[in-house]
Amino acid sequence: MRHTPFISFLWVLASALLSVASLSGAEISQLVTTTASYSGPARVSAGTARLGDADAFSTSLRYSWQNRTSDEYSWSIGLWWERFGFGVTAGTPIPNTVQTLALELGNNWEFADRWSLRTSLRPGLQSDFEDISANDLNATALFALAYVQSTNLTWIAAVTVDPRRDIPAIGGLGVRWRFAEDWTLSAVLPKPTVEYQLGSGWTAYAGGELVGGAWRVGDSFGTRTGRPALNDQTMTFREIRVGAGLSRLWTQKLTVGVEAGWVIDRRFVYDKANLQFNGDGAPYVGITLSGRF
Repeated sequence: MRHTPFISFLWVLASALLSVASLSGAEISQLVTTTASYSGPARVSAGTARLGDADAFSTSLRYSWQNRTSDEYSWSIGLWWERFGFGVTAGTPIPNTVQTLALELGNNWEFADRWSLRTSLRPGLQSDFEDISANDLNATALFALAYVQSTNLTWIAAVTVDPRRDIPAIGGLGVRWRFAEDWTLSAVLPKPTVEYQLGSGWTAYAGGELVGGAWRVGDSFGTRTGRPALNDQTMTFREIRVGAGLSRLWTQKLTVGVEAGWVIDRRFVYDKANLQFNGDGAPYVGITLSGRF
């Protein structure tokens, strides 16, 4: 009976996608993106007490069915899956894996001349998948307001919301500015970058990225790791990265990117238990594959 909410959730996902697939008469496209990254082992401490070392391996897969119903409005529906695996010393109060499986509902509305509003809602499961229940359900959201000042300059105010994260709302004012023929500044969270067009579909970029999320751990997780207060708690994991990369556009539909850099901040936070583990810096590498059909 513990898995009943999970089975019901999968049924809702399948039904929603089948309903979308039956639509016709609109401009429809599909987007598939997969990513993988690895950040190396580094010391993890609780205050001055060393807990051991930890590394992190993440993978994600996103499928989105996008439907443009007019020149001013489009909507999308899709699936989002993400997994973080942590290599930790036995007994360290950090789960070995956490995962997200969610429905993704998006809207993009150009409601006035030069103005547009983008929203995205991701209701789903965010858990270590040890003992799935309704407590694992959560919904995260994105709101982004854009103003196109010129063909080379767009202002963007964006915020991401996750009620279970230690910082529920993260965002601010950003800009996408093509300040020279081959140069573009994209100062927008969660991945602000400076881009340079190398030609022949190649782009070089450098900047930062905020990665992570929040997940519920199992009913007996704390007991197994010697900290019963962590049973059935929410853990926020966050990395701040700086690095550089290359991407290549193939046949106008497929993009491949690779990057590498340094993790300057790594944290594991149990907000309600008032407990935080800090990680030292470490190198990271990542790859992205994206296709639009």
